[in-house]
Amino acid sequence: MDNKATGNKGEALAKDLLISKGYKIKATNWRHSYLEVDIICESEKEKNLIDAAGAYIDQFEIDKEFRFDIIGILNENQFPEINHVEDAFGPEF
Repeated sequence: MDNKATGNKGEALAKDLLISKGYKIKATNWRHSYLEVDIICESEKEKNLIDAAGAYIDQFEIDKEFRFDIIGILNENQFPEINHVEDAFGPEF
């Protein structure tokens, strides 16, 4: 299998994985000048969180900046592993 075929197969596998995780594919092999991005996607989960946060802010008339943090907890043994990602993504969706 040549490099192009290998690349195409890998991109197809990545695209299928992203779709199975709920991502919406916005573009593939997008080019700008000599640059290329293989897959551009958005997470519907992020969009839903942003929409929910916007509704909360509107309902309670909050006039402050906000951010989205993510806390992941891996609980595979006696001592859970906690990972906190501050300012993981922004409201500019």
